Amino acid sequence: MVKQYLKMLDQSLDQKKQMLDEMIEMTATQKASLEKDPVDWTGFDDLVEKKAELIERLDRMDDGFESVYERIREELLKDKEQHKEFVASIQKKIQAVSDASATLMAAERRNKELVEMKMTEERKKLQQNKTTSKVASNYYRSMNKVNLIDPQLMDKKN
Repeated sequence: MVKQYLKMLDQSLDQKKQMLDEMIEMTATQKASLEKDPVDWTGFDDLVEKKAELIERLDRMDDGFESVYERIREELLKDKEQHKEFVASIQKKIQAVSDASATLMAAERRNKELVEMKMTEERKKLQQNKTTSKVASNYYRSMNKVNLIDPQLMDKKN
């Protein structure tokens, strides 16, 4: 029974590593869309949604992993030698998952900074466009008044 649970844990870690690698690739794609001019916000947003789904799945997997581990924890502690190879394999996979998670977090942090920079640029462009429109509107309004000369002397006879 314990070996089945260990296999489940092992498979769960493989799936988690695969999902983290997929998220790392999505993060790299997001970075590429942020570096385009103009920025591909639609593509960026689509990847955010896909990553949110993966994060939810990862959370559920973590909960399942914890519950399975709690079922066999005492058995593993009692009979360490019998399960030594499985435990060592799982520990390696946990380290690989931790490394992938750290890589993902670093890439996300860089993307966050890039998004903030791009948003600041977009705000500046919007403010500049708003100012330009206001100046142009004021100019046209002023120029229309120049051509409009009120009659100064007008005969009001019919």
